[in-house]
Amino acid sequence: MHNGLWEARYTSDITQHNEQRALTVTNITSLVTAAASVITALTPLIIKLM
Repeated sequence: MHNGLWEARYTSDITQHNEQRALTVTNITSLVTAAASVITALTPLIIKLM
């Protein structure tokens, strides 16, 4: 009984950790996407200025 409880807690800790890592990856991906679209939008302006 005690061992099963510990395993369940351990498993849920791993699951939460994986979810946090997935969230971080998602955040980084959306940041990169946003940066890419900003660069794409600014490129014609930069070319005009040069």
